[in-house]
Amino acid sequence: ALYVQVQQKYKEAQGNPAALCEEPLIALTPIITALQGEFEEFLPVLGPQLQEGLKYGDDVHVAKAVVRLVGEIARALGPRMGPHAAALLESLYSQLNDSDVDRELKPSIVEALGDIAMAIGGAFHSCLATVVQTLQAASMTQVSAGNPRDEDWVRYLNSLRSAVLLTYSCIIHALRDGKIVETFREHVNGVLDFVQRILAEKVYNAEVLESCCSVVGDLIVAFGGQLVPHLAHAAWLAELVSAAHRHGGAAKRKADWMQLMRHSPGA
Repeated sequence: ALYVQVQQKYKEAQGNPAALCEEPLIALTPIITALQGEFEEFLPVLGPQLQEGLKYGDDVHVAKAVVRLVGEIARALGPRMGPHAAALLESLYSQLNDSDVDRELKPSIVEALGDIAMAIGGAFHSCLATVVQTLQAASMTQVSAGNPRDEDWVRYLNSLRSAVLLTYSCIIHALRDGKIVETFREHVNGVLDFVQRILAEKVYNAEVLESCCSVVGDLIVAFGGQLVPHLAHAAWLAELVSAAHRHGGAAKRKADWMQLMRHSPGA
């Protein structure tokens, strides 16, 4: 009740019925963490406000806080997120596909899609086609769309690509948990093509390489012997492993895990 009162006063002060104040949003995080699934009882009131906040893109800090909150709620509620997912997903799609939305917000939105997938597991199948279509659109962003010498542009592109790859991994895990990973089969080639495009542009960082190795490894675990023969002589896969080893750290460890999965599917 106090949260609603604070936000209402803020809307009145701003003269904007869609405005949200960032601080109360941040203050909800420890409450969500403490209540976990029991936080669901507050979603009938909070959910519409989050949807409003996602549409209110004038303040990127508020929008980021809202997106983070969506992810935190999904992680806390788990399967209980199911009945509330559709409306929030629609708002996330809308922002991700809006060319006027600050680009810095988009990687966070993509990651929130993955958080929802992990929360609701196999139930995510009902929105799989729309989410994959959204991820495919995001993955088509090329380095040539900006200035390849602009460090901020390259950083953003890597952040977006890593988020897309991470969300693909989340979806694969969610569908495996629901024992319906076969429904993702038609999208496997699209994910592998995305990894190959990333390698071809050669503007990746260690985080992107780690995410590439992670999603390829997840696909191998999910589709095992049916996929491995197609990767046996893939030059791009050797390039991925080599690049990850050059960067070292987490990227190298994930590449080694991917190789283990490749040679021992289901290990």
